[in-house]
Amino acid sequence: MYYNGYGVKQDYKLAYEWYLKAAEQHYALGQCCLGMMFDYGYFVDKDAKQSSEWYRKAVDGCLKLAEAGDEDAQNKLACLYLEGSGGVEQDKKLAAEWFQKAALQGYAVAQFNLGSMFEAGNGVEKDLQVAIRWYKKAANQGYVDALNYLAEMYINGWGLEKDEKIAFECFRRSVEQGDAYAQYNFGNAYFYGRGVAKDSKTAVEWYRKAADQGHAGAQYNLGVAYADGLGVPKDEKTACEWWQKAAEQGDVAAQINLGKIYDNGQGVTKDKKIACDWYRKVAEQGHAEAQFNLGSAYYFGQGVSKDHKISFEWFRRAAVNGNADAQFNLGVMYRNGQGVAKDEKIACEWYRRAAEKGSADAQFQLGLMYLNGAGVTKDDKIAFEWVKKAAEQGYVDAQALLTKMYNEGLGVTQDQKSAFEWMLKAAEQGHPTAVEVLRSVTESGDAETQFAIGLVFKDKKLACEYFQRAAEKGLVAAQIALGAKYLKGEGVNKDLRMASKWFQEAANQGDANAQFFLGVIFSENQEGITKDEGVSFEWFQKAAEQGHVEAQYQLGVIFENGIGGVKYEGAAFEWYRKAAEQNHLKAQLSLSAILEQRGDYGAAFEWCRKAADQGDAIAQFGLGLMYFHGKGIARDERMAREWIQKSARNGHVEACVFLSLTGMAIENGDLGRIKDKKEACEWYRSAAELGIAGSEVPQYSLGMMYLNGIGVSKDEKAAREWFQRSSERNHAEAQYMLGNMYSNGQGVQKDKKVAYDWFLRSAEQKNKDAQFKLGMMYANAEGIPRDDKIACEWFQKAAEEGHKAAQFIVKVLVNVNRIQEKIRILAEARDYEALLALGKKFVEGPYFFQGAEIAFKFYQEAARLGNANALLKLGHMYQEGRGVNKNEEFAFKCFERAANQGDWDAQLALGLMYANGRGVTKDNKVACEWFHRAADQGYGKAQFQLAKMYQTGCGVAKDEKIAQELFRGAEEQQYVTATPPNVNGGQKADQNGRSLKINTYKTNLYKLQNSY
Repeated sequence: MYYNGYGVKQDYKLAYEWYLKAAEQHYALGQCCLGMMFDYGYFVDKDAKQSSEWYRKAVDGCLKLAEAGDEDAQNKLACLYLEGSGGVEQDKKLAAEWFQKAALQGYAVAQFNLGSMFEAGNGVEKDLQVAIRWYKKAANQGYVDALNYLAEMYINGWGLEKDEKIAFECFRRSVEQGDAYAQYNFGNAYFYGRGVAKDSKTAVEWYRKAADQGHAGAQYNLGVAYADGLGVPKDEKTACEWWQKAAEQGDVAAQINLGKIYDNGQGVTKDKKIACDWYRKVAEQGHAEAQFNLGSAYYFGQGVSKDHKISFEWFRRAAVNGNADAQFNLGVMYRNGQGVAKDEKIACEWYRRAAEKGSADAQFQLGLMYLNGAGVTKDDKIAFEWVKKAAEQGYVDAQALLTKMYNEGLGVTQDQKSAFEWMLKAAEQGHPTAVEVLRSVTESGDAETQFAIGLVFKDKKLACEYFQRAAEKGLVAAQIALGAKYLKGEGVNKDLRMASKWFQEAANQGDANAQFFLGVIFSENQEGITKDEGVSFEWFQKAAEQGHVEAQYQLGVIFENGIGGVKYEGAAFEWYRKAAEQNHLKAQLSLSAILEQRGDYGAAFEWCRKAADQGDAIAQFGLGLMYFHGKGIARDERMAREWIQKSARNGHVEACVFLSLTGMAIENGDLGRIKDKKEACEWYRSAAELGIAGSEVPQYSLGMMYLNGIGVSKDEKAAREWFQRSSERNHAEAQYMLGNMYSNGQGVQKDKKVAYDWFLRSAEQKNKDAQFKLGMMYANAEGIPRDDKIACEWFQKAAEEGHKAAQFIVKVLVNVNRIQEKIRILAEARDYEALLALGKKFVEGPYFFQGAEIAFKFYQEAARLGNANALLKLGHMYQEGRGVNKNEEFAFKCFERAANQGDWDAQLALGLMYANGRGVTKDNKVACEWFHRAADQGYGKAQFQLAKMYQTGCGVAKDEKIAQELFRGAEEQQYVTATPPNVNGGQKADQNGRSLKINTYKTNLYKLQNSY
């Protein structure tokens, strides 16, 4: 269990300790597992000698158990034969046979291993379809490795038709078992949208779960998420922390990223030396990029002493591994004789390799080598081809050189037009020669040419120079462009007076855009401009009369709000209408609002719809409300929901609140019936994050969704946070849920005192569940002193609020005296069967206050009458401290009295107490005597315990033959297979209805497919 993390947190140290204890008692499966741990280096250092020794010790025992039908032993024996471990000769065919025997018994691990054998053709004829059938059998039992591998097969189409949805379902089943690899793949599914909608936030949640379990890939991906702000706020420091964890586990990608962030000081203090240490770790593993980075460090002397020879060697390794930058750098070093003898011919070869991989630097240098005949025969045509390739990638020096080659006809037909085009591109990137040539060419050019050149430049200052020349020649487009540059301060200092000047020049030529900009400039006080609403109005009017839609809308705003003292709704309506007819969204909304105020709901509805159809969230919400209230259209809740949901999806807060608070996102307000759970969760989140009055309801709902995994991945910590926020706004249900979480340690450290405080706050608001919980806390002394009187008071309050269990308890408490009288009458009548039946009723009652105490009284009276079953139950209650203070000695006496009456359960219990020294001095011999007495009655449990005693020679002379007979006897009672199990597992009932334990714990010794 500790090895595989079944029911407990995976812990190889504890697994090792328990395996060792079993192995030292000559238990073969324990010995085999120890061999495996030394073989693979789990907790202990890898040690082939120790591994082989433990395997050797395990072989004979495993063989006996396997031949007796133990599926776990059969699987382990198969592994030994497959690997030739433990002194057995490797025999893949025999391994396959043992895997098959275990697999046919339904052992999932063996089914998976047998599938691996068929897939690889180990010991059997290779057959992928047979392999898949065995994988599916193992997966159907929930075996994690089979589920994960099948998922990979569906993703990649290995022997199965590609189906990402089925793959997603396989990972989901693995995730439910807490498997880190599945959690990692679940995260990938959400991140890349494999079988499910893309969702970076959910992906991060699953990466985190896997990363917390130590999965290196998930830790790396989590680092990427934080570095790039995918699904989480960007945080380079946190990214570094996750990469550090992954890197320490040997994750190469994380190691090289750590090198980079220390190299550049992203999220950490820049440290070239540490960067080099990480680069070296990865470089020594043959990673080309790390080899290149380490070569660069030695070349420039950053983090290490400058050394061109060492630099050359690392560049050479990276180049051989196909790194284009390293290939280019080798070319440079050969050409310049740095760290190696100068050799232009070899330099050319490295340039060529890098150039063919697309390196623009290499393409340009190779072009120069051909142009100058350095290291190669001079060839202008080939030179042109390589220079052009570099230029097409935006390499500015290549663009400038290409200008010259087209201009002079070097390696290409002379072409002045192409030369000019490449000169423009080089000038656009600020190449000084190209800029100067372009300036001289355009000094005397026409305005249109100068304006066109200005538009090409990325350098805003140069662009403004050309706009200025064209504007001074009266080109309207240039005047507006230059005005805009002065307005925004792009390429020139921000200057509203200059902006106004150039807009005025264009406006005087009748340009509506310029007139509109002037209206905007004069509408408010700004540096260098005095606000003048009259001038602003005049310019807006001139632009509007030319059909400028924004100017028309602004006039509507001016007339509606009386800006400048001219308030006139009729004029506002007309200007809004003109702009709205040009599909101006805000004008349509304003027009709809005016019409609604006038009571013309039909026309208001039509204009609102036009705005909504453009995707405006406000209009969509307004349209939804009109459908909801039946304004201007017949009432239609379905259409209302549709439009309000569209608005919510577009981020309209009021729509989110409306949906979450009115329940339109759900049916009947029932969380379990949400139609689109994920979408509803987001609406609740939007409303919950508002933090205003009423938001406590969506906060509570969001908490419930996180708690139950509805619409989001189950996250108890997030649930607690939302319950906390809702509770602080005095939401009684949230306070109760918060109390429960502190009481049970869900999403927070268990704290009964804090739980009590939240239950009390909820109970004071008459929450019946909280009132009942307080009663139970006082009754059972949970975090507070026991006080039956106060407990009864809270039970009474909960009962008055309609709590069923509380009502039942109150009824019982009222009838305590009657119960005591009932016990006395039954005892006098020696009706022990009735006493037992009533005891069982009370001990098994739901949420029973003092149920165990009352049951104890019934059993006690029946025991006084000498009833063996009552004595047995009483013994267990003393042993467990249920309904009475725990007392092993009293338990022993009860079991002894029942055992002497022949009760086999009591005889078994007594044997176990002697074997374990509980309530009596440890005595294995006496323990065996009691096991014998129960076993002789055909009791499978006792036969099993006695078999173990004979097998180990504990309390009796060691006798393997008798042990095997007893195991077979236990098997016939359907208790276990006729082999000694190592750990208890599930349960089944024997022929007398008794609860029997069977061995379901399996150790996965061998996984043929252990990485995908």
